[in-house]
Amino acid sequence: MLSLSRPSVRGADRAEASDRVWADWGTLMGGLLVIVVFAALAYQRRWVSDDGTIVVREVRQILAGMGPNYNPFQRDEVDTSPLWTWLLAGFAFIRGGDIAVDAVALGLVCSVAGMALALAGSMHFQRQRGTTGVLAPIGALVPLAIGGFWDFATSGLETGLSLLWLGLTWWLIVAVDERSGRGRLITTAVVIGLGALVRPDFAIGTVVFGAALLIAQLCTSPHVFERRTGNVHQPGKPFLAHYQVQRPCAVPQFKLCLRTTHLGFHRTIIIDKHPSIQCNSHVCIHLRSNSQVADALTGISRT
Repeated sequence: MLSLSRPSVRGADRAEASDRVWADWGTLMGGLLVIVVFAALAYQRRWVSDDGTIVVREVRQILAGMGPNYNPFQRDEVDTSPLWTWLLAGFAFIRGGDIAVDAVALGLVCSVAGMALALAGSMHFQRQRGTTGVLAPIGALVPLAIGGFWDFATSGLETGLSLLWLGLTWWLIVAVDERSGRGRLITTAVVIGLGALVRPDFAIGTVVFGAALLIAQLCTSPHVFERRTGNVHQPGKPFLAHYQVQRPCAVPQFKLCLRTTHLGFHRTIIIDKHPSIQCNSHVCIHLRSNSQVADALTGISRT
């Protein structure tokens, strides 16, 4: 009977894997269609606004060695986005062409990349929640329906950089999980901190996204958090362990929380939830030693 059941299980796994592949391809094609249409509409409306010419002039002064001024030897603040000004200055310095054309091209690239990253982050977020079907980019249809998005995807202003920062920040935050290393977290924090340099009002977004990153890291951290007050556990003395499945914060995955207390000793261990444990499970048992924790967890998972 065991040999007869294995092919059916493997066949079901293959069918499920095939469905996931087709769902991912369908989602990818839908996202690419939206991105291509948005890029075409933005390219058709390419232009430089009057405020965009101010940025272009400031970049010319920077490349001429006069600093970020509108007129030489005048101390004035003429731009809204310092990051966009210096990014455009670096791009124009490397390319060496018309700065106005550089502003249009760079803004278009940033806008399209921002939308692509936002869609990729939304897809990753839905897959983390367990959604397996084809995902339709309904939210991305809003920029396709409003002409203002087409116009200011270029315009020489920082709108394209703003879309890039929003999409990149969203993609980085939803990608944070228990496997994220310190480098990934530092990169995400640095990108979030650039909000005020993109636009001054994005400082609010920096606070919100920073809080989201902190919550996501606390809820998905694989490390063991320990707090000890009083005496350390003595061998042979029983532990009182409470096992309770809970759903923490904004993280879609369930976790199993093990809390042990004895003689002022307190420790909380976060481990992955076993699929067979129900969300309302709550078990209290006595453990004689740390080595019995794994056996206890195995016993709970079988009940």
